[in-house]
Amino acid sequence: MLQDYEDSGKFEAWLPLHEDDNCYPLWWIVNYGVVGREYTVSDDLEAVYVDKEGGLYAKDDNHWLTPDKILLGEVDYIRISGLMKDLGNRYDQSNWVVLTNVDDPAGYKDYLIAGNSITGTLIDKNNPVIMVSDEAELTRGGAISYVPNTYIPSSFMGRSQVGELNGRTYAFVQPKPQELIHVEWIIYSEDDECFYLPEPDEPNHINYMGIKGGFQVCYDLYEGEDLPELVDCGAYAFYAINRRLGMSEDLGFKKSPLREEKTFTPYIEGGLSDRFIVYPLEMIDDPVATGIPEIDIPVKSAINYWYTIDGRCLGTAKPTAPGIYIVGNQKVVIM
Repeated sequence: MLQDYEDSGKFEAWLPLHEDDNCYPLWWIVNYGVVGREYTVSDDLEAVYVDKEGGLYAKDDNHWLTPDKILLGEVDYIRISGLMKDLGNRYDQSNWVVLTNVDDPAGYKDYLIAGNSITGTLIDKNNPVIMVSDEAELTRGGAISYVPNTYIPSSFMGRSQVGELNGRTYAFVQPKPQELIHVEWIIYSEDDECFYLPEPDEPNHINYMGIKGGFQVCYDLYEGEDLPELVDCGAYAFYAINRRLGMSEDLGFKKSPLREEKTFTPYIEGGLSDRFIVYPLEMIDDPVATGIPEIDIPVKSAINYWYTIDGRCLGTAKPTAPGIYIVGNQKVVIM
């Protein structure tokens, strides 16, 4: 929160000494900047991707102003599913920006760009874009390595309520605008030209907990020469760019021809996110379509299994350590 930055003293790092000072950190520019005004980005940015139009996608170091958090009594579905275990279940929650008008953008990919070397005009704040000025001289720093966060369709909803009476709320970190993301467990619906979670399946299969979610798609940034051939009810995974929906967004939906593929039933009952639109960059070769029956997620009874408040399963034995736990869809305090 903004108050946290004030209390920590970090304001001194960017607070302008004069009214005409235009040097700010990225988090301030994308939240409080004025479209059409020129700014200098004061913090180092990590450049991780170049799209086919030459846009250079860069991020700060986890300075999202209001990070998504799992609230008391909610379950972190990604944690219990193990989708982010290779990254320690820690989501990168950074601010992202697309830098345009950059000479040789590929030369900056996978490197730091030094603070105070990026000066340009803020031309979009909903999905942050800075057009770098002709006079700016970007300074390339050390090499970086970035692994995209993994999301599923419910991530775009933020939370998914399962069960009307004594139900459980599954909470998710939402993707940020202009973020390079990795999306899994997605089922294509040809009629809606959207992706959804699969319908709840038998035990040990994906989504047996019955969560819902979906998102819209646009193929304007797809890297292949031809649009992906998608089959109705086909299961897929891909890398993509996430953007906020807005009045200026050109959805440009394009229908794709069908091809034979292993299929599952789309969970059409799930709410489709009206906040984001996802731009697939490349499809991942069959990891979902061939892997769903092989994913082994232990069946957890809502009555017999104990969970911590952040969703970690402790087994069937009653915990002995003092704390707040969840069992049978109810919170239990152990003193």
